[in-house]
Amino acid sequence: MELSMEMGYNLTVENSVDNNWTEYVDSVNKLHPTLANFVDNPNPPTRKELVQAYDSISELRQRWDRVACQYDAIITPSVTDEAPEGLGSTGSSIFNAMWTILHAPTLNIPCFFGSQGLPVGLTVVGGRYTDMEVLQAGEAIGALFKGET
Repeated sequence: MELSMEMGYNLTVENSVDNNWTEYVDSVNKLHPTLANFVDNPNPPTRKELVQAYDSISELRQRWDRVACQYDAIITPSVTDEAPEGLGSTGSSIFNAMWTILHAPTLNIPCFFGSQGLPVGLTVVGGRYTDMEVLQAGEAIGALFKGET
């Protein structure tokens, strides 16, 4: 089964909306426009599309666990570039959305500086329910970069 990035992102946002519906109703004017537009989407996924997507995600989680269990930890980029300046945004979550969908534990470690002097991080990822192992790997990896950031 294949799951498009768009559908995966939509399911992640949908779960966030479901879990925070009261806040949405009470504070819609405070929401980021992207989230407000998603909630107000006039063409939401059909039931069939949702069932297929959730079935795909279930299968992907099992596949991910089979891959992840072969390693102590997996290291990936956290972001596409250095952190944006200011507090208005944390930057793109494109590299993190799949870990949310897979229920994979992650730990982001600032390891480098970009051209603007802002941090660039690495993400330590593990299989489901390996939170302690991810934290231990993160501690070891963080020690390697101590003083770099």
